Amino acid sequence: MKSLMLKISVLLLFLPSCTETIQAQFPTPDASFDQYWNQGKAEISSYQLEQARYGEIHKGTAVLIFVSEPFSTSEFVKADYPGMDNVQVLKLNATKQFTTGIYPYSMMTSSFFPLDGSTNSLKISCSSQEWCGHTYMEMTRKK
Repeated sequence: MKSLMLKISVLLLFLPSCTETIQAQFPTPDASFDQYWNQGKAEISSYQLEQARYGEIHKGTAVLIFVSEPFSTSEFVKADYPGMDNVQVLKLNATKQFTTGIYPYSMMTSSFFPLDGSTNSLKISCSSQEWCGHTYMEMTRKK
């Protein structure tokens, strides 16, 4: 189970920087996967972070939060209500917080990977906040 999660998270974290199309083959989730991920609970892991920035390594924290949830393919957000366009996704929220001198950085990447056997994320969004301002980037897969 953790091996599959690691593979998916690595792919989703680095997908925005890829320049070639990736054709990954992910197994269709089985009953044990469904039983584990459809409990309405999240899985959280925290790590000590060493982040390169401005030519130096800075210490901080990284947190990975996985949760299965319904996703609206018309609104491209978490579905609040049952709908015909909803698909079940495994969402990863990956956060990083570190300080460069007195500059605090906060970064977050959210990935929404469909559990229907598809090979690409439906949405990946990234944001960064620091003293000079903030940035946001979103990539969606639409027909």
